[in-house]
Amino acid sequence: MKRTTLAAAAVAVVALLSACGGDDATAVAAPSDGAAPPAAGMCLEGVTDCVDTVVDPSDMSDAFDDDVARNQAEAMLGVAEGDLPTDGVRIGRKGQETYALTEDYVLGRMTVELDQDANGTWVVTQVVVELLSGPETFAA
Repeated sequence: MKRTTLAAAAVAVVALLSACGGDDATAVAAPSDGAAPPAAGMCLEGVTDCVDTVVDPSDMSDAFDDDVARNQAEAMLGVAEGDLPTDGVRIGRKGQETYALTEDYVLGRMTVELDQDANGTWVVTQVVVELLSGPETFAA
């Protein structure tokens, strides 16, 4: 009886482990219906049947205005850290400390660098804004 229980447990463990799958690179592959995979934009290197979601910047030219984004970036210079908006702005450097950033490209997103002013307040001294025409840097 004990051998039967042990054998049944071993078979159950093997079945569970085989159901988990392996390190197959196609784990992020596109579904057969052609829809984007759950992790669109995250295709593994070397996978040929993976679908990334790609947006052609020329499709956005009517919906996005580079000049407006440039003006917003220039207006960000000198802004105190506590007054930075929480959406569309990320901190790339604060003093001597640099922060890890993602390499995705988001139209209108601003990456700021902060330095202390004469009063010791952290203020924006450089802004990189992501535009249709490419990233543009503004410095104080």
